Formats: sequence, structure tokens, C-alpha cells
Amino acid sequence: MKIFLYSLAILLMGKLVNMVISSYSKDFAVGGKVKLDYTKELKYEEVFPHVANINSFKNNKKISDEDIEQMKVKIVKYLGENINDTSICYYDINSGKGFNINENREFKAASTIKVPVSMMLYDAINKGEITEKDTIMFKNQDMEQGFGGLINEDLSKPKTFKHINESMIIYSDNVAVNMLLRYFGNQRRYNYIESIVEHKVNRTDNLTSAVDNMKILKKLYFDQEKNPYYTNIIELMKKTSFHERLDKLLPQDIVAHKIGDYSDNKGTYSHDIGIIYSDEPYILVVMTKNLNNSYDVIANISKIVYDIQTKQPLKKESP
Repeated sequence: MKIFLYSLAILLMGKLVNMVISSYSKDFAVGGKVKLDYTKELKYEEVFPHVANINSFKNNKKISDEDIEQMKVKIVKYLGENINDTSICYYDINSGKGFNINENREFKAASTIKVPVSMMLYDAINKGEITEKDTIMFKNQDMEQGFGGLINEDLSKPKTFKHINESMIIYSDNVAVNMLLRYFGNQRRYNYIESIVEHKVNRTDNLTSAVDNMKILKKLYFDQEKNPYYTNIIELMKKTSFHERLDKLLPQDIVAHKIGDYSDNKGTYSHDIGIIYSDEPYILVVMTKNLNNSYDVIANISKIVYDIQTKQPLKKESP
């Protein structure tokens, strides 16, 4: 009799436990019971999947149409007459919303061209055409003055594609981009860019627009699963040596960007294009021509966008 009562008690206790677990699963799981693997350390989001993204409840900074309109109004007011010499594209990654100002105007691409060249290189590597460790030699035709990088090295020795790309993106090395363009050829470069921007481009004057740079950065961001090397490019863009434009008034470690400068008898060009990894990430392209204090103009435009995007204004201001 004691054995029977003992067995009955165990059976009832087991059913009670199952009822509690079942109730817990209905209350806290999404789409059924919580499945836990007790052989590994549990993660918060595995136990409470319905609140895995708990930060979004604590700090809801979703961008709104009113936010975007406010950005545009403030920027237009800030630029004044300079708006005619400025081109801007903004895109909020999570919502797909954005705004443009003079987005189709063409500018000298300057060193912003180095982003699609880097992507073209790593598409070739991802397809197995070449490897990061493969090397090419410098030739005299590659020489061009500019910022640091390969120009400060022994150019009689072969350089790996990986090293050339790092120098091109981090230091904006002109020798590096010239070596890559010589290897791939200009026709392949332009064909590659046209495949992204979906229209014919000027093949003689190295021209581009804010909207085309936006398309390039969108591909770089959204195609990281297709080409994991794109993540490496973005990380290199975060390590850039240049911090006087998009990231001047922002936390530098969240800004992956590429600057560009060029001067000729038609004008002086200053650009910065980047992906900003705030809580609500976004892409911002700013291109200018013949602007006084152009670096500060770009920095202040970036700050206007960041302040509204994050809803927590920074205290720093640029002159």
C-alpha cells in the first residue's frame, strides 16, 4: 500500500511539473515551448525569446517620417546658399526610409572610388579567381603622390592583394588603387560599377554622384552574407586615418567611411561616404564642390543627422 501511495505521489508530482512547464511555455515562448540545450551555457534570448531584443523596449529610437523631415529642414537651413554645391543622400537601414538633396549631381569621385574597387577585388577573391595572399609587383606607372601607405615601403618587393587593399582603404593610398586598376583593367572597373548603379557611367572623367555612392554602400552593407569579405572592408573603413569629416563629431568607432579629395581647374572637391553603426544604423553620403571649410560642413551635416537619428545630441560643435 505504501509503495502504491508513493508511486501515485510521484506520478501526480510529474503531472504538476508538466502543467507548470506547459503554462510557462505558452506565456513566454514564441511559437511553442522553449527548447533548451543543457549541454551549453544558456543565453538570455534562448530562455526569453519574446524579449530577446530587450534594448528596443528600453530605448525606442525608431526613425520616423517627422525625424527625416526634421533632418532635411535643418540641413537645408544650415547650408543656405551652399546647398547648390552640396549633394547628400541619407538612408535609415532598418526602416528603408531616407532623403536626398541634389543626389544626381555629378562630382569628381576622388578617393571614394576606392570602395567599389575594394569590393571588386574581394568579389574576385570570393569567387576563387585569386586569393588574398596572391601578389603583384609595383610598376612605375602606378606611382602617384598622395597619403601614406605603399609609397613609404620597398616597392621592389611583391605586395599581397590583402596588403594593397588595406593600404588603399585605411590610408587612401593612390599607389595601391593604381596597382589594382592596372591588374583588373578600367573596363572591368566600370562594368562592375555599372552593375551596381544600374546605368552607364562616365568612363573618362572619374565622375560619380551621391546616389551612386549610396547604391554602392547599400550593396556593401546588405551583401555581407553573399560575400563575407565585405565585412572586412567595412572594418577597414572604421580604421581609416582620416577623422575630420563624417566622424569628427561622432564616436569614431561606429563610423565606417571613405573620404575623397580632388582639385583641378574646374574646382575643389571634398567628400565623405559612410555607414554609421548607431543603435539605428544608417548610411550617409555627402559630396561637395568649392565649399569653404568643406570638412566642417560635412562634419556638421553628419552631426545634424546623428543627433536626430539617436535622439541624444552630442555636446561637441564644429566651428
